Amino acid sequence: MTPGLRALLAHAAGFVSGLFMAWAIINLLGRIVPPDGTTGGGMAMLVAMAVISGLAGLVAWTMIVTRIMGFVAGRDWWIRGVGAVLGVMVMGAGLMLAGIFAPAEALILMIFILFALGGWATHGRVTGEG
Repeated sequence: MTPGLRALLAHAAGFVSGLFMAWAIINLLGRIVPPDGTTGGGMAMLVAMAVISGLAGLVAWTMIVTRIMGFVAGRDWWIRGVGAVLGVMVMGAGLMLAGIFAPAEALILMIFILFALGGWATHGRVTGEG
């Protein structure tokens, strides 16, 4: 298998596992959020749940990618990954609050951007640029 094909397989399998991990955490923790998500306590819990699920997805994705690609994720990898997840979440929240996108549309955009950033990072490992 060529390194490029292995990187594509690693990224695709890792991204699916990351999405599943985030979905599972939201389903598990979603039951503890009060019904009114617009008050301070409920909104803080929703934000915490989103951050935890996004970072758990990053961890699951990194575990799969590093195992298939055969490298160790260093400090720079984690800093860039956490920055990407949190930055995309802030961007998505801003687009929702500005009324540009509905929540479902913003979520799809965030998932697409994270997929693109993950592919870029995996490609960088193959080409030696990352």
